[in-house]
Amino acid sequence: MRTLQVTSAIAAACSVLMWCFLLVQPVLPMNPSAATDAGFIILAGGMLIGLLAAFIGLVAGATLGPHPAWRIRILTGSHALTIVLTGVVVLWAFVFPQSGWELLALPGGVMIGQLPAICVLTAYLWTRSSPRQDRPIG
Repeated sequence: MRTLQVTSAIAAACSVLMWCFLLVQPVLPMNPSAATDAGFIILAGGMLIGLLAAFIGLVAGATLGPHPAWRIRILTGSHALTIVLTGVVVLWAFVFPQSGWELLALPGGVMIGQLPAICVLTAYLWTRSSPRQDRPIG
């Protein structure tokens, strides 16, 4: 269970970092060379780390038993979606080879696949940090 949570947090952090770069980078004034270098590091590194974390998380989630909680199912499904989307892009690049530019969609597998995990982890942190009111006031 702990392995699934940690790998989900790592993959989700990579996804959030990639989303932030893609959404903020066009607005910020930046040297094109620096933007290209930073984009390569963030997108390629985040994709590789996120994909490795998703694979480890998928294995950890699959070994938890036949009836896990709904959060665990969503986290495991998010890892499976990440691997499937990335595999589809790789198959698309090798089966229908055009120019290699189709591999630019490769980080999209991690970015899109980890959205359910981001939602579950955010909801978990939100409910964990909010104070519980067991008694009515008054």
